[in-house]
Amino acid sequence: MKFHLEESIKNWRAQLRKHSGFEDADIDELEDHFRIKIANKVRDGLSPDKAYEQVLQEDYKDLDTIAKNYLHSRSNTFLNRGLFQNYLKVGLRSFARTKTYFAMNLFGLIVGLTSVFYIIFYIHYELNYDSFHENSDQIYRVNTLMERASGSINYPIIPPAVGPASKEAFAEIEKTARVRYAYDVLMQHENQSFYEEKVFFAEPTFLEMFSFHWKAGRPANALSEINTIVLTNAMSTKYFGNENPLGKIITYNNEIDLKVVGVIEDVPEHSHFSFDFLISFETFKPGPGALEPMTSWRWLGFLTYVQLVPEADPEVIEKKILDLFEEHRNPSNTSLAIQLQPLSKIYLTSGNLSNPQGGLFKVNDIDNLISLGVIAVLIILISFFNYFNITSALMRMRSKEIGIRKVFGSSRRKVFAQMGSETLIIVGLAVISSWLAIILMNQSNMFKFLSDGISISILVSIGIVILFTLLSGILFGSAFSSYSAMALLKNKFISAPRNRLSAGSLILLLQFSISASLIMVSLIVISQLNFFSKKDLGYNENGVLLAKFGSEEMNTKRQAFVDAMLKLPEVKAVSFGPSLDGSTSASPLRLKEWPEEQVIQTSYFGVDYQLQDVLDLEIKEGRFFSLDYARDSVESILINERLAEMLGVDNPIGQVVQFERAYKIIGVFKNFHYKSLHHEIGPMALQMWLGQHRNILIKYQTENIGQTLQDMDATWKEVFGNTGFPFDYRFLDEQIQSMYHKEKEFASLLKVFTGLAIFLSLLGLFGLSSINIQQRIKQIGIRRILGAELPQIAKVVSINYLLTSILGILIAIPFAYYFMNRWLEGYAYSIDLDLTFPVFTFFIVVLVTTVTLAYQVYRVMIVNPSTILRDE
Repeated sequence: MKFHLEESIKNWRAQLRKHSGFEDADIDELEDHFRIKIANKVRDGLSPDKAYEQVLQEDYKDLDTIAKNYLHSRSNTFLNRGLFQNYLKVGLRSFARTKTYFAMNLFGLIVGLTSVFYIIFYIHYELNYDSFHENSDQIYRVNTLMERASGSINYPIIPPAVGPASKEAFAEIEKTARVRYAYDVLMQHENQSFYEEKVFFAEPTFLEMFSFHWKAGRPANALSEINTIVLTNAMSTKYFGNENPLGKIITYNNEIDLKVVGVIEDVPEHSHFSFDFLISFETFKPGPGALEPMTSWRWLGFLTYVQLVPEADPEVIEKKILDLFEEHRNPSNTSLAIQLQPLSKIYLTSGNLSNPQGGLFKVNDIDNLISLGVIAVLIILISFFNYFNITSALMRMRSKEIGIRKVFGSSRRKVFAQMGSETLIIVGLAVISSWLAIILMNQSNMFKFLSDGISISILVSIGIVILFTLLSGILFGSAFSSYSAMALLKNKFISAPRNRLSAGSLILLLQFSISASLIMVSLIVISQLNFFSKKDLGYNENGVLLAKFGSEEMNTKRQAFVDAMLKLPEVKAVSFGPSLDGSTSASPLRLKEWPEEQVIQTSYFGVDYQLQDVLDLEIKEGRFFSLDYARDSVESILINERLAEMLGVDNPIGQVVQFERAYKIIGVFKNFHYKSLHHEIGPMALQMWLGQHRNILIKYQTENIGQTLQDMDATWKEVFGNTGFPFDYRFLDEQIQSMYHKEKEFASLLKVFTGLAIFLSLLGLFGLSSINIQQRIKQIGIRRILGAELPQIAKVVSINYLLTSILGILIAIPFAYYFMNRWLEGYAYSIDLDLTFPVFTFFIVVLVTTVTLAYQVYRVMIVNPSTILRDE
């Protein structure tokens, strides 16, 4: 067989590639040496095949040993301190030559990393609600889950008898603590009086079970005596200044003198349960006309927490409590379950629970945190994409530098080390700057949770530095090492960049997709919030003011107050009724002829004759309560359309229902939203309540609200001035919007981070297009000299980027639509996902992309083409 030298050398190179110790530069070096040796032997008279065999035996017989020597030599060189310092110097010089793009890279990374760290702090804070309690992993809240024919009803409250009986019956329960909301009450000390919202009756074990820090007093048995109270530090300062409050008296609702027995630090923000005052549980007495005593197994009105012994199984305890509950309650039509909800999960897993009294506990949606986590990942991806695109474009301008390095023996690892060291510098600076930015924001009180999540953020910082450094070294090192030194010196890296450009285009496509997705998500969330604020609630919430109304003494003067208030020309109607803050009471209701087991769990409000005038309630059938009918106050009831539908009778007017006692239906009113829009409108009833109310609703009509409030305040003082109760009011429309606090917080964060993601994408687009234009500047100059106008130049510069942005939008829309459709399913009432959102998303992305590219075209067009080409 005829010998082919080139084919033999090719096969020999293939053998070298099987050894991990050889890199491409090493193989090139060995091949040059191999060819020189063969050439010398051929000159001495040997045939090519003999020369090939001799050189192979003399110099390259033991390839394993040669590979190990190369690897060892390379390792020593790679770890050489002096060489590493050289890498840093070269990197800094490179940054100095490209100051603008270095600043773009650095600023983009700082913005991205700061955003990510903020989200990490926020998520960590939200996930660690109630973690400050020493025994948090042993504490559970007892919830009641009920199934009736009318649907499921889930409450975080249970009857008052359940907690003590369970503690006595089951050794696995170490402690129980009952808590009862006191509603809005007047607290007085000497000449100071304030309405307070965060007032609770609590058993002494509550302060033993939960780890609140004491400032004054003794925790042991602090609330064991009747008519005693514990304050937070803020309330102590509010009522007593710098005086020692222990032993002093605070008066509750002008009725009960409470002795201060303790002061604790303010409840931490990340507690699902917040209070300002804790009154001894023995002080609580059911009000006049209460249907159930404190030994009741039916009265759902008490938050109850249990602390289990460490080895207890909560599922087993749930079953035991349920069995005990079933033994004591009367035969019922209700399918009941007991849930022990872990303290650590209450904040994020209570969306399916009714939150009574306008919000006894704080809640959030775990999906919001997941969404923010996804956004953090997307932002860091955009930051890396920017860095990769801009840096890879700049690297093409350094091909000769890398080519010279390869000529002088620089291996793939050395190229990797050079690229990695430069990334290490810029990412390290970005991380340090991001932390400085966070510290500065903390100094200006922009963070309430900086102390949370520091350790995980440090780990993320280290991980990002390592990951960016390794990826850049691998990507850029492999990119350059795939070209020979000669190709790099001849700029073939620039002239034939198809693979690199396709990678850059793919990355740019992903950036546009991410930005478009976030824009569409933000538009949908904002639209849903606008929907909340504009949806017809079924009553007129505008121009209605709610004032707190709190004592029997005030109740005796309420008609005098109504008469005085109606004398004001701005006041149209006054009613004593519900707070409309999302809280309701509920009881089973049935038609009188129905069997006892067939009931509908029905929410209800106690109202007076004027509520219809204040809220403009629409009566669909029958009439509202009227003074013309004496029996209305004791035997009449109104129901909503939903309840009328569930009763299933052709004409509900005149039907008798059993609802605590027998009532006759006199009217059907239009469905209205008595809870937030998270909940569907359920069965609702209105009954007359002439006893003690807690709220006054005042309908007014005026353009000068300031003067109107002054007139109302003067009227209040005229009638109630000697009671000590201040005119404490809020506007109904603002109160309704406060139900969506977490949605608004999430929307605000989403808007900010979406804006930052768009900014980062445009920053990357600006940098990449600027570099590419710079590389094609001579081509553009020649086109202009040959007569190309603005449209042709714009097409050359922009068309690929615009097409990429459009393709990115088309990819993003289906994903955003799918996930936001799932998100909206969590609301009982939501917007429809129509074409408006993708159209607006398309318009925004294309607009900002066009503006960015237009600026780049403008920069090119204002330069004289002769200036561009003068060095040719």
